[in-house]
Amino acid sequence: MTEHIQISTVGTGTRTQSKESMVAHGIAAGVQLGLPLATQLYLVTSNHPDSVYTAELVLLRLEELNLDHVFRPISETERFLQLADPDDMEGNAECIGRFLHQIRRDNPTASITVNPTSGTKQMTSAAVLAAVATSVGRIEFTAGERVDGIVKSGSERNVGFNLDVIHLRRAAQEALRLYALGFFDAGVLLLEPWEDYAVWVDELLAAGRVLANWDRFQYNSAIAAVGFLPTFDLEAVHPSLREGVATLAQTVSILEQLASRGDGRGDKTAFRLGDLIANAQRRIQQRDFDDAVTRLYRSVEMVLRFQLKTAHGIDLDRPELAKPKLQALGEWSAFSDHETYGISRSFGILKRFGDPVADVWNKQRPLRKLIEARNHSYVGHGLGVLDEATANRLANEVCSLVAMVSPEAIEISHLANQLLPKDLS
Repeated sequence: MTEHIQISTVGTGTRTQSKESMVAHGIAAGVQLGLPLATQLYLVTSNHPDSVYTAELVLLRLEELNLDHVFRPISETERFLQLADPDDMEGNAECIGRFLHQIRRDNPTASITVNPTSGTKQMTSAAVLAAVATSVGRIEFTAGERVDGIVKSGSERNVGFNLDVIHLRRAAQEALRLYALGFFDAGVLLLEPWEDYAVWVDELLAAGRVLANWDRFQYNSAIAAVGFLPTFDLEAVHPSLREGVATLAQTVSILEQLASRGDGRGDKTAFRLGDLIANAQRRIQQRDFDDAVTRLYRSVEMVLRFQLKTAHGIDLDRPELAKPKLQALGEWSAFSDHETYGISRSFGILKRFGDPVADVWNKQRPLRKLIEARNHSYVGHGLGVLDEATANRLANEVCSLVAMVSPEAIEISHLANQLLPKDLS
């Protein structure tokens, strides 16, 4: 049977005038009511002598109930976890939190309940905060008929709630924020431990996985799955999550529009080019400038190959067909079976045709200098560091270049950019 651990706070043992109620009896009753679950009990006291004395009375009462075997001292030298200042909520939350982490580390499969009924309000609040911040499963309070503000002995009952709901809600909030920032894989990782917990969780996971596939350019699997994504029911989620889920629903709607643009196309270059530019711009917003510049560099390669193919009949992706024209231009050696065509060489070929796109590669134009900055960086062939200004300037130059060749790609990039909301406040 899975072990269950209960941690109870202990106050100073206030007694009613009629002596109908004792805190010690109430704490012991809380343990008894937890049976057969409670197999280990730890007590948290203040350093006030009355609190320690009350804890000792709890143990005596447990002995009367034949339950003394459940108590565990916190160490070989200390019986109780003593809080230095019962009114220091922050310090107590930290102290109890450390203890709960230790309990969880030593008992990884046990269920843990915190009962913070007894003690100062600061002690109770601290115990609740510590429980929420750790992997404690449940909080319980001892309720019952009250006499002079204290639960009457013999009327006790345990009431509480599982913290899974709070932990899940917090994980969902973080996952939705990560989705909004474009970190789809990270959001999925946060939610995966809760898979199959509730329908709405699985819906958030499904949307995140499709977006993550799209973000990694896995278009086929994303397009195949996007049509099966659910229509989110905002009423099914907690009010604190509704705004985030509504934003996710808008993002999925944009993805569906993109999928319809990319599905069933013959030449997907304009589609892929537009999405790649938007992907790079998301990386800039995520402050991943090296990755952004790498994707923008690839965009330049793609748009040059697209222009050579569509405007001049040279398909560099099919060298066996392009070879005759390239040889006629002197761009394929008679003694070579293979040639490499990078950005500079591709611009040179376009210049031979008098293509206006080649003017972008003029030494006085920014694009050339920005590409050189990339080449001298870690993602190129040097040790330079790329910054936000360089990434943004390159993005602007690439968009201008692509607009000359494929206005459709720019249109698609504007649509794809909506996958990442600009206002995250």
